[in-house]
Formats: sequence, structure tokens, C-alpha cells
Amino acid sequence: TKKLDHQTKMSAEFKETMEKCKSANEKLSHENEQLSRQNKEMRAQLEQKNILIHDAKRKESTLLEMLSKMHTKEDLEDAVDRGKRESDKLAKENKELKKQMVQKSKQVEDAKTKESEWKALTAKV
Repeated sequence: TKKLDHQTKMSAEFKETMEKCKSANEKLSHENEQLSRQNKEMRAQLEQKNILIHDAKRKESTLLEMLSKMHTKEDLEDAVDRGKRESDKLAKENKELKKQMVQKSKQVEDAKTKESEWKALTAKV
């Protein structure tokens, strides 16, 4: 009987251990599924980031190439200075032309006035 009791006790402990192992195994299986999903998601995100990095490097390369073709800062400043000098020259020339236009307008008015005076004089004669 003691032997039977001992076997029953061992059998119960074995079943309990088996249940604990089964429960732990199910938990681990569930965790593994979650970790596997997270792993796939993270790999997909990593691939997206790699694509973004590749695009950024390509754009940077293109911009560097464009920059290398651009003029130096001094060239650009010289161009701005030339533009300012050209603007100043044109502004001065326009001012002079306006003076000439005012003078010509006065000459035209004087000529019209003289013409009117001559017509008036000749009409009296």
C-alpha cells in the first residue's frame, strides 16, 4: 500500500509537473509568436529606413554635384556687384534722359507758343 501511495504521489507530481511544463510551453509559444511578429515588423521598418537612407544619399550626391558646378561665393558676390553697378549706371542714364525729356517738352511748348504768336502776327498783316 505504501508503494501504491508512493506511486500515486509520484504520478500526481508528474502530472502537476507536466501541466506546469505544458502551461510554460504554451506561454513561451505565445511569446515566440509575438516576438516573431515584432521581428518581421522591425525588419520591414529597417528596410524602409535603408531605402530612405539610400534616397537621401542619392539626393546628397546630386546636390553636391550641382554645388560643384555652381560658382564660388566670390563669383556670386562679383556678379551681384556688377548687377548693382549696372543698375546704378542705368538709373543715372534714366535720370539724364528724364532731364532731356523735360527740356524737349519745354522746347516743344516754346515752339508751339512761338508758332501761335507768329500766326497771330501774320493774321494782323
